[in-house]
Amino acid sequence: MLSVTRKYIEDLSRYDENDEVVKYLFKRLGLKHSVANMTPIYDVCRNLGIKVVTTDFKREGGDVAQFIERADKQPYICVDSSTNCRKVRFNIATMVYCALHSKGCDKFVITKTPESQNLHRAKTFAANLLMPTPVLKKVVYEKDQNGEYKYLVKYNGKDVLPFRAIHYIAERFGVEFSQCAKRIFYSNIASIRRISDRCELKRRLKGPDASEAMRRKLIPNSEKHDYVLRCYLINNLHFPKITKVNEQICEKLRRETVKNDTIIEGVLSSASQIERFLNKYKSGKVEEMYKLPISQRIVIGHYETIRNLENIPFNKRFFNELHARLFQYAVETDEEKEWLTDPAHCNRGENDNFIDFVPGQYRQTQNIINGASFMTDSVSDIYNTMSNIYYDTEYLLSRKDEMSNVDYINNVNYLVNRFCVCHPFEDGNGRVSRLFMNYLFIQKGLPPVYIDASKKKAEYIDALSELSDDCRKKLYEKIDYSRLNNIIMHGMLETESIFFPPQAMLSQPLEYINNQLNKPKSATSSDGMTKI
Repeated sequence: MLSVTRKYIEDLSRYDENDEVVKYLFKRLGLKHSVANMTPIYDVCRNLGIKVVTTDFKREGGDVAQFIERADKQPYICVDSSTNCRKVRFNIATMVYCALHSKGCDKFVITKTPESQNLHRAKTFAANLLMPTPVLKKVVYEKDQNGEYKYLVKYNGKDVLPFRAIHYIAERFGVEFSQCAKRIFYSNIASIRRISDRCELKRRLKGPDASEAMRRKLIPNSEKHDYVLRCYLINNLHFPKITKVNEQICEKLRRETVKNDTIIEGVLSSASQIERFLNKYKSGKVEEMYKLPISQRIVIGHYETIRNLENIPFNKRFFNELHARLFQYAVETDEEKEWLTDPAHCNRGENDNFIDFVPGQYRQTQNIINGASFMTDSVSDIYNTMSNIYYDTEYLLSRKDEMSNVDYINNVNYLVNRFCVCHPFEDGNGRVSRLFMNYLFIQKGLPPVYIDASKKKAEYIDALSELSDDCRKKLYEKIDYSRLNNIIMHGMLETESIFFPPQAMLSQPLEYINNQLNKPKSATSSDGMTKI
């Protein structure tokens, strides 16, 4: 679809009439733009056959975007996930211009960096695509129920737009303030109060009235708007299936998950310590299992469970199987009993005590979660609760292909939260809940998620605690999962940066994608890279 659309747009583009190009593009793709709908940019990409992905380019120098074209395969647009969602949308639209005006080479990469030159046409096109002139003009001149202008005011006998009012208009289009102000000014849609030339506009855009702090001050629901834009992004991102990517990427994800989960649960406190131990374990240099501290044996069980997670069959014993695998190496063996008869080994410290429960079996006593504001399910209720969770999960999996990513995440969070409130096992409930969550994500084709323990641990625990009572007392439709969803979606973007590491995407994107993500027949060089 992209190559065909290029031919039709080529003649229009010669006249630099971006309004006409956007109008034709929407007509050809059968799309309509309205203020209430912020998805056209993603619809354009989907109809053109372009995959949208993200990475943390900030690690390698800041705001970057790429258009990557491959021979006879779907092209990619890669944008910086560390910027706000309004900037992400604009960068995607800028790269759509590059996609429509590229030469269609077999090996072709366009990279937009902060130092890039000759971006004027691409930025103008992006502003037109996100804020088409007829729709933007309609919003600027919108009236309330009393027939008065919502945003325009009288100034020296003329209807003008106050500078601060642009925040409201930009929010309705899901774009940054500066891009909205430039679009209104350059297209002469309305006069902006006290701005008569480009120099004054540029100066005012650096002032406090154009800042993020002013946006949050003027728009009380700004966080809700940010959440909605993030949901649009997650619904339209391309996530490579974990079952089809290179083993090196899978291993990186496993390790990050084990490290962060282990720190969240307080088994081991140092990420570097866990990394060194896993390196030792993978290289076969770990001593006999019965000589290891109990904490390290749990880490091994956790790692092995994650490595085979997608292959565990889902049945009524699924949760018991997860728990049994997690603690499979944490029980006392015959070899260990014999080894401990040596007086030198009989006292290895308080942290080396064996577990006092049977892995895979539900608890037989009431447990209490330290710091939690809720009481876990009674022993007599565990079986019924877990049966209900199983049947609800089975129903969710039967409908997974019909649901958007965010709707599916909502349902997964609901089930995981019910599991956490039940707390069916003596220990390891948090790790089992996150294994359960990632199992469901993999079934949908979403990436497994790890909670960044250094940044999100406290927020994650607070979000779960807030939802505990709602999980018991409210219907699913009445529960607000936005806070927990934000953490999970942040985790998905972290995972996406493992799929598409910024250094590789900047240095050899074509070679990396072909070799690491698609299990290629032959490697491809990154010749033909250009910058705009």
